[in-house]
Amino acid sequence: SFTLARLEQVILSPTSPVLNRLFAERGAIMSRVESLKERKNDVGIEEYFELLEKLMVELSRKQTAIDTVVGNDPNNR
Repeated sequence: SFTLARLEQVILSPTSPVLNRLFAERGAIMSRVESLKERKNDVGIEEYFELLEKLMVELSRKQTAIDTVVGNDPNNR
């Protein structure tokens, strides 16, 4: 199993630039998902789901990186 994104309040830390960068990158991916959803009717259904799948995989990988940095690595459970 994999996590796409954690639904939690995010507190950015000036002492953790790596974590801040990861959160910003995750936010950018989520914005791209929203943008794609808005364009759903403008692209073919196959292309839409291909693009959505790529974004979901990217989002999942970013969340795994965040979890690893904050100590919530799902592989350590």
